[in-house]
Amino acid sequence: MKLMARIVLLLSAFMATAAIAKTDIWSVKSTFLNVREQATTSSPILYKIVKHFPLEVVGKKGVWRQVKDFEGDTGWVHSDYLSTAKTAIVTNEFANIRASATISSEKVGKADYGDVFPVLSVKDKWVEIQMPDSNESAWIYKSLLWDIR
Repeated sequence: MKLMARIVLLLSAFMATAAIAKTDIWSVKSTFLNVREQATTSSPILYKIVKHFPLEVVGKKGVWRQVKDFEGDTGWVHSDYLSTAKTAIVTNEFANIRASATISSEKVGKADYGDVFPVLSVKDKWVEIQMPDSNESAWIYKSLLWDIR
């Protein structure tokens, strides 16, 4: 019986660790979103973020979500304005946007630090993104982006 209790205890600890390690990433679905100090519309706005901006949910209070962005800043947003759509943000000073998922592929654009994109797919070390204001897709090297689940 003691062995079974130890197994259950170890399994419970493992599952709790796995649940904590799982990242709860959402993205902004509205044109812009206010990030507030507290979970209320009367709370001061810390900053505004744009559509597709990815956020890690680190806490909940009713319909409000405490979020952390790619720079580690935290605040509160209303959950009605969040989506499960995959998005990514450029974390490097710049990122070349390429026609296909190879370093030798033609450059079709350049993204700057903080630019956000909807993610269409991930292929090895490359991320297929939707180009702004078009239905065309292109590729960015994965290590230059946050967050790729």
